[in-house]
Amino acid sequence: MASTQEKATPCCVPKTSNNNNNNNNKKMLSSSTEVLDNWSLAVGSGAGPAEDSNPKTASMAAMIRPAETIEDPPATKTTTSKGISIMTRAQTSHPLDPLSAAEISVAVATVRAAGATPEVRDSMRFIEVVLVEPDKHVVALADAYFFPPFQPSLLPRTKRGPVIPSKLPPRRARLVVYNKRSNETSIWIVQLSEVHAATRGGHHRGKVISSNVVPDVQPPMDAMEYAECEAVVKDFPPFQEAMKKRGIEDMDLVMVDPW
Repeated sequence: MASTQEKATPCCVPKTSNNNNNNNNKKMLSSSTEVLDNWSLAVGSGAGPAEDSNPKTASMAAMIRPAETIEDPPATKTTTSKGISIMTRAQTSHPLDPLSAAEISVAVATVRAAGATPEVRDSMRFIEVVLVEPDKHVVALADAYFFPPFQPSLLPRTKRGPVIPSKLPPRRARLVVYNKRSNETSIWIVQLSEVHAATRGGHHRGKVISSNVVPDVQPPMDAMEYAECEAVVKDFPPFQEAMKKRGIEDMDLVMVDPW
């Protein structure tokens, strides 16, 4: 009967000597060092798979080779999608883009030039200048053929195919104008032409589509009216007397808030 103090050797695990273990470890370290050396050579030389005789080095170099740059197609290139022509040339502004500084300058110059007299033109205050959003079919046309991603399916199909214009219709601006001299508020609609010349100060004018005076209304206050309001209050004698009773005689120390 075997003693309980004896340790049994597992039958499924072969015994190996320490020398064998050390040899295996040395082989693994040598293999790892060789791989790192080959990888360093591949990075330093930039050799491709076809240029390196070592297959391991070639495979590693192929893995770190940067991807090739894909150039965009020319802006004026015309392609087709299911038989429908797509104009991929760049446009200045999408129909729903906010007005640019150049477009605002053109709109203001157009309205100011439409004033009957110099006095009327000088007394104009531009409270608001915003985009007049176009009809839905104009937006659909822009998204279908003029701006990526091109989506021709947005337009209804006909037997003869859609009629595609060479350019989008002009954008329009809506202006709220207050005339201090006549105390009138008017709303103007201006059609914007090409604004490439607007950088010269807005001299390239658009076209006035409509102008209507809105009676008995007050537009929002502008920055000039804020300053005028403060000046009027500070120059008001009863207000100055009220400040003196509180020990304040220098009106520059007083802030008047038009709110």
